[in-house]
Amino acid sequence: MASLLDSMPPPPPPPRDTLIKQLPIFVDGPYQTTNFKVETSTPKPLFIVTPVEPGEYPLLQFHHGTLLQNIFYTQLLTHIASHGYIVVAPQLYTYWEFLVTNVDEEVRLGGEVTDWLLRSSLRPLLPDNVREDLTKIALAGHSRGGKVAFKLALDRAKTSSNPFKALIGIAPVAGQFPNKELPPEILDDQSFNLPISVTVIGTGVDSTLPLPLPLPLHLPLHLPLPSCDPEGVNHDDFYKRCEAPCGHFVARNYGHLDMLDVEFFIKGGEGPKDPFKRCVGGLVVASLKAGFENDFGFLKIIAQDPSVAPHPVNLDPCEYKIVMHKMV
Repeated sequence: MASLLDSMPPPPPPPRDTLIKQLPIFVDGPYQTTNFKVETSTPKPLFIVTPVEPGEYPLLQFHHGTLLQNIFYTQLLTHIASHGYIVVAPQLYTYWEFLVTNVDEEVRLGGEVTDWLLRSSLRPLLPDNVREDLTKIALAGHSRGGKVAFKLALDRAKTSSNPFKALIGIAPVAGQFPNKELPPEILDDQSFNLPISVTVIGTGVDSTLPLPLPLPLHLPLHLPLPSCDPEGVNHDDFYKRCEAPCGHFVARNYGHLDMLDVEFFIKGGEGPKDPFKRCVGGLVVASLKAGFENDFGFLKIIAQDPSVAPHPVNLDPCEYKIVMHKMV
């Protein structure tokens, strides 16, 4: 019998679905959620996604990207909230206000939202017996909102009342042109030196913005279109300046706006969007666990085996550092 067992081939690896089930961060969490808008008595209009079951939940303040609306992220933010987090997404400007709202102004407005949260102003708006845990607040942002989140975290890190325990940049961008950062310049620093857990999520498909008007006949037809995440000011450059604990997860086959619930005339990945949204949501949840609970388990698993990401998302590069200069 022993010799027969020895000659048998090893069992096949578990199917992908089994691996994904072992990582519950990539599927909806156990909490029922609701979402609603608040447009009065707040520093800026808010989109709030929260569990409805009684309890005390950590907070995530989420900043939208350039000329985008907070409700465009509903599926992503609902995924995060279903794992036991209250997500507050301010709408920092309207389309018309964008013309006079620079990053410095966005950071100032984001700080007002943070201070409003710290005054327990959110609690009366939440479902019955749902409370926010003001000892656990994290910050996240997409695209230009990612830069806003980084700048706000950097500014608050210099104060004695820094409330943030984690920072997540989703395809953060610091400028509109390659190697050209718009003010305020934060990439001039070689290290952000943030004393919190930081995760940078990137995309690999070169998404380009459509030109607003047809090209004049005298311009060459090969005139390059502007990129959504230009070289030298994108997620790679943010991650280079992060210190442990920090991670970098790049969805090589998806684009800059593929986590949104709306479609734009911008090149994205060819695969279905739902797996990518669940992947981004799961990475955010894993990052919140690292920041709030010092639990790096899910981030380590993903860094060691990127294939556990929802199919067909291809995470490359995929890394997480708990101790500086030591890859996990």
